[in-house]
Amino acid sequence: MPTDILESPQEQEPDGGRLYGCASGLRVCLLSQQLGHIRSGVGSYTSELMEQLVRAGCEVTVVAPPLLKRPMGVARHIPVTPSRFDPTPGGWVSLSMAFRRLMGSEKELDPRNFDIFHFTDAREALCVPECLVPIVGTVHDCYAAQVQGNPFYYRRLYGDGFQRYAYYHLARSLERRAYRKVDCLLANSKYVADAINRTFDLVDRRVEVFHLGLTPGAEVKTLDLPLDGDPSILFVGSNFFRKGLPALARAAASLARSDFPQIKVHVVGKDRNQGEIEKLLQQLGIADRFVFHGWTDRSKTLELFPRATIACVPSLVEAFGLVYLEAMMAGTPVIAGSRGGAAEFIEHGKSGMLVTPDAPDEIAQCIKRISTDTELYSRLALNGKRVAQQFSGRRMGRETLRVYHSLLSKSRSLS
Repeated sequence: MPTDILESPQEQEPDGGRLYGCASGLRVCLLSQQLGHIRSGVGSYTSELMEQLVRAGCEVTVVAPPLLKRPMGVARHIPVTPSRFDPTPGGWVSLSMAFRRLMGSEKELDPRNFDIFHFTDAREALCVPECLVPIVGTVHDCYAAQVQGNPFYYRRLYGDGFQRYAYYHLARSLERRAYRKVDCLLANSKYVADAINRTFDLVDRRVEVFHLGLTPGAEVKTLDLPLDGDPSILFVGSNFFRKGLPALARAAASLARSDFPQIKVHVVGKDRNQGEIEKLLQQLGIADRFVFHGWTDRSKTLELFPRATIACVPSLVEAFGLVYLEAMMAGTPVIAGSRGGAAEFIEHGKSGMLVTPDAPDEIAQCIKRISTDTELYSRLALNGKRVAQQFSGRRMGRETLRVYHSLLSKSRSLS
């Protein structure tokens, strides 16, 4: 794992007044598709960023779908809802149109009332009007930027292969336009930064590698409440095919026939293609070895990690992978896909296990090793937790503020 992404011991507990004091009164507008109802890493990231900015003393306005109540410390919440006819994930295209209407309104998002606009999904800056206020956008993936030319590649690996192929081609064109509307793009991994720079020719844009972070939750006492199964495998994700659930199913089938007849896989998340997965499980004869929990509140999901033997999300490609950090923070050994940003913080055999995409045999071998080798299990749990602690929410907040102030300094020098 590269050492330059880790905090030094002196940085782990920074002086809040020294590092955060300069943010006091900074007027930040966060625009996001997720906040109250978290469906993916975008929602977890937005929630964490909002809390860190409030903690830093910023005056935070949130533009997001309706909430039950305004988050503590947030100055204002402006509700916005995507079109129910928008098929894009999170309704990001229709949300970008709604954001444009609000940013063009003196009553709602008058730029004179803010220092920074931050789109927590940079694609949603697609329709942003010209603005004198610096605009920041966070890039969470590069799947459209890396779209394959052969639609049958997707048909082989995904339950909705042809639709996915068409969507990625459309999204690629829209992302190219959206990213050029932003003054600074924060890519959540070097893998993503390299891909979007290469595809969209963003040499004239400012792109920074910006690993995400989380605040550790309270310790969960679950030693007497392990998840059912021997071993119990936890899979968390909303995109079952891209996250590698079919390969995990085949690995589980192999293990159920040999070493682990009591293995059980717990799936947290919801995917419109779940029926395809259930058909596969029937064909493999292990439908009774899988438990589908559907969507759960994030706090409940975090409670499941320490109850599982292994967290296994063997993605075909993963831009970064907050789910891995969540599991590692709980001290649960992780099996991750080797393609993408996860390899930037997971060292194979030391802080986690990396497997080749769509490789059931490798997944099965890793599950067997972790479940039977107590020394390996302890090493992965301990080192994984140490690594995850380096990706703190506080560090992420501090780095975000540095970007804000850099943009504001540049903006003032040009005015």
